[in-house]
Parts: sequence; structure tokens; C-alpha cells
Amino acid sequence: MSAGRIASRYAKSLLDLAIEQNKLDEVYEQVSGISRSIAGSGELDNLLKSPIVSSDKKLACLNKLFGGKVNNLVQKFIEIIVGKRREAYLGEIASSFVSQYNAKKGVGEAVLITASEVSDQLLQKIKGFVMANAAGINTVQLTTQIDPSILGGFILQFNDKQYDSSIASKLKNISKNFSDNKHKK
Repeated sequence: MSAGRIASRYAKSLLDLAIEQNKLDEVYEQVSGISRSIAGSGELDNLLKSPIVSSDKKLACLNKLFGGKVNNLVQKFIEIIVGKRREAYLGEIASSFVSQYNAKKGVGEAVLITASEVSDQLLQKIKGFVMANAAGINTVQLTTQIDPSILGGFILQFNDKQYDSSIASKLKNISKNFSDNKHKK
């Protein structure tokens, strides 16, 4: 089974259980913290994916990191994940949970990549564009990234779509058109 399917299924189970126990927002805050922790720490991600480290040691590390900071539901969920030997997917599961929560709450996720900082006014326009082009969302959670290699313009990603209006991409297309030109000089 693919990592995406595993993550989606476990995340859906946790989402359903959090709804059933009326703890959805609390679980969301805690799981999004776990997601950020794993994404922000290559060491933690490597530990969870290591076949050399035993599941007991991984659980002990997770308990040290998150014990007392998460409610009983999230703690038991982590124990189940480790017990089923799925701890390598914990980051993906947490990320999938956040995405499923956002979809349930009508929050659209988008990523804007630019060569330099952009104004708040432009960010609001981008959010408006995303809301106009994505069905069923009430708000937009926009993450910005700076990548000087795109030279200028922007890349906008949302709903499994990517709008690439970067100068680097346009230069690459021009170069390809010249190299594919079938006309002789």
C-alpha cells in the first residue's frame, strides 16, 4: 500500500474519532504541532523511518517529545501507530490529518512561491483568486516561500494545481522553443 493511502486512512480514522469525541479542534492543534515538529526536524524524521531503532525506543522518544502536550486521544493514536509499525508514516499521517481537517472546515491550502517578499495587498489578492477558483472553501491558508532561483513572477499551488508564472519558467520555455525550432537559418 502506498504511503499516501496509509496516511490518508489513519488520518481519516483519527478525524472521525476526534469528531465522535467532540475534540476535533483540540486534536487539530496538537496534530498540526506534531506535523510541524516532524517536518522541521530531519533527525526526528530519520529516527521514525530508521529500521535499526526499535519501536519501543521510537515510542519512548515520541513520549518524551509530545507526552503531556497532547491529549489522551492523540497519545493513544501515536501508540497505535507505533504498535502497528507505521511510525515511519507519522509525518505523512499528521499532514494528511491537517489537510482533511481543513477540507472539512472549508479552509483551502495554497502555497505562493516568489523571488522576494510580497506586500500584504498582493497576498489578499492571491487569497481572493484562490477562493474564486476553488469550490467549497470559506477561507484560505496561504503559505509563502521565497525562492530567488525563479528570478521573478510567482508559482501558486493549490487543489493539486500549479500556476507557474515565474521568469525562470518562461525563459526555459523560450529556450526549448528555440531548440525545437525546425526552421533553418
